[in-house]
Amino acid sequence: MKLFPAICPQCSANLDFKGTDEYVTCNHCQTKIFVVKDNNKSPDFDRLLNLGRISEESGNYSEAFQYYSEALLLNPQSPEAWRGKGYAAGMQSTLASNRLKETINCYTQSLSVADENSVDALKMEYALSAFKLARDYFDLSLEHTLKFISVRDAQFEHADRCRSIIELCEYALSLDSELSAIKTFINDISSRCEKITFLDAPTKSFFSEMRNKYAVYGKQVSASTGSSDLFSGPGLLAVVVVFGALALNYYIASSLIGVKNPVGAFFTAILLFLPEAFVFGWGTLGILNLLGAKKK
Repeated sequence: MKLFPAICPQCSANLDFKGTDEYVTCNHCQTKIFVVKDNNKSPDFDRLLNLGRISEESGNYSEAFQYYSEALLLNPQSPEAWRGKGYAAGMQSTLASNRLKETINCYTQSLSVADENSVDALKMEYALSAFKLARDYFDLSLEHTLKFISVRDAQFEHADRCRSIIELCEYALSLDSELSAIKTFINDISSRCEKITFLDAPTKSFFSEMRNKYAVYGKQVSASTGSSDLFSGPGLLAVVVVFGALALNYYIASSLIGVKNPVGAFFTAILLFLPEAFVFGWGTLGILNLLGAKKK
């Protein structure tokens, strides 16, 4: 008879038992695990697995976690039960209780007992699932931190949670290294946390290392958004030209034309600017067209 892997489904500790044993008790958590054939799923297992799915879909993650855990006591070689338990654990993470490590352990165990032909597809699924859990937990932590931004401990606690979030993100990347959005996310939160005042040296060093490791993805984001920044590059030049023209027109309206009312002088400056802008725009387009024709 082929036995299931000797791993406790409750705490993942190694188990030692004889081939003739009907059950084994985990020395670490004292859970009693029954030994069954891997090709004989009991009706109770199917029922528990189905109840776990229903609870998960309805958002009752505490109940789902319990059902999946009970299912694993009957069949520790079920990839779906390990997945469900890991996801339900992660979804139960709170500000005071971070359970992302359980997600990593359960997903890893799920992949270890999965059929070889389905492992690659499961890796991509689990990578996206882990990334979603990481983002949700980050949003929860950030919202709380901003609410209590003046409390120093709130920022330190946020930094600690971000370390766990990055750990989960890196695990997701180990499953699917092509998810560049995760790398950008790691760079972003590392850059933010690195700026938290009074962080201890090891924590600050960790965030600096993560920021540098994924720096190229942070630069891609900056490059894609920098060209539309009003106060950098060509945008800054345009702002200077517009305000310079308005200031000159205001001087002309108030001093040379003789408009004494400041509001009237301002509107006169805008009226003077409109034809200037028209001429400037057409002139710029003409120069660009001329340069383009020469290149051809």
